[in-house]
Amino acid sequence: MLVAVGDLATAKEILQDPGTMKSEALHANIASIVDGTPNILTSDGPEWKNSRKAVSPAFLKMHLERMHQICKNETEEWIGNNLKVYSENDQDFDISKEIVLLTLSIICHAAFEYKVSPKEGAAVVEELNIVSREFAFDRAHSPLRAKFGSFIPSVRRAQKARARLNDFAKKMLQAYRKKTSKSQNATPDTIIGCIARNKKYEDDSRRIADIVMFLFSSIDNTAYSLAWTLVELAKHPEEATKLKNALNGSDDLRAQEMLKDVLREGMRLRPPIAGIGVRTLGRDFYLENKSIVIPKGSSVFFPSLVMTRFDVDDAESFRPSRWREHPDKSFLLFSTGRRNCIGQSLALAEITWVLSRLCAKYDFEVVDEGTMEYSGTMKCIDTRLKAKHISKKRDDPTK
Repeated sequence: MLVAVGDLATAKEILQDPGTMKSEALHANIASIVDGTPNILTSDGPEWKNSRKAVSPAFLKMHLERMHQICKNETEEWIGNNLKVYSENDQDFDISKEIVLLTLSIICHAAFEYKVSPKEGAAVVEELNIVSREFAFDRAHSPLRAKFGSFIPSVRRAQKARARLNDFAKKMLQAYRKKTSKSQNATPDTIIGCIARNKKYEDDSRRIADIVMFLFSSIDNTAYSLAWTLVELAKHPEEATKLKNALNGSDDLRAQEMLKDVLREGMRLRPPIAGIGVRTLGRDFYLENKSIVIPKGSSVFFPSLVMTRFDVDDAESFRPSRWREHPDKSFLLFSTGRRNCIGQSLALAEITWVLSRLCAKYDFEVVDEGTMEYSGTMKCIDTRLKAKHISKKRDDPTK
């Protein structure tokens, strides 16, 4: 029995229940990204616990500060090499492509101590797009693709992309080991360090699978959350001006609150993923004074577009101020409970820093809205913006 739950209170109760399990059978298509190897994203039981425990030290506060600094440095480099050039030449650009490449660069550097080149980064993004479409979307809608894939050119191409991503992950793992063997200032307890040193992994195939799944689960979700928010600000210049004035003002607390509201509203309106995932219930759950029951053993799906609009006034409007009335409300986009997103702190750090840096110094204009596409992630395709550098003269912060 498959049930869709859009009520936030019920979703939270189910996700936080210790008896709720991730449905490995229903995540088999996504597991195909790593050819079915047990991994931190789709597995449950001992395999998942070992992977989760292995990388947990990387997300301690002292390591997050290092990752935040890398995020800032990579962002400044991108602004200097890319955005500044676009702005000075009055040239429009594809916001999604730029932000996806920036996100890949930040994650590879911060999580895996690997400095990816622009050419290599573009190739990795292409392979990720191909495997995401095939294994996270097309195969779920057409199960026969798995059985007859050898006769379908796009499936054969996805298999090749899977092998190339595996090689890229292996290359980063080997580069880290080479650095540590030569004492070249490898940082302890980075994600790659935790994966490389943990003895619970049976072999390197498990390590490589976890690296690939970190790339798959983090890059598009983070990048498109940021890209969509920038697009909404470009479409709503009055909201962008409010944020800009706050960021350039003297009240840091007000600026942080407005930035948080804008980000949460962007992710509410355009949630990057279709849902939190499918869970198998370990007990009965009751709704509406026990008049409705979801029985034990049911598979439950949590559709993001329903949860982010459930009991929300004017739900299709971009209105960051709504969060002032409900400052503690959460739409669970990073999940909750024991299977919450382990990398959410790094993702939010990147989105927050990049958004604050760009919105404080640049105005954005939509040149072409492009199209919306869903292939595992909600994407803005061929959306083109123009950026105009803001002069030192500030807008009146009282407006």
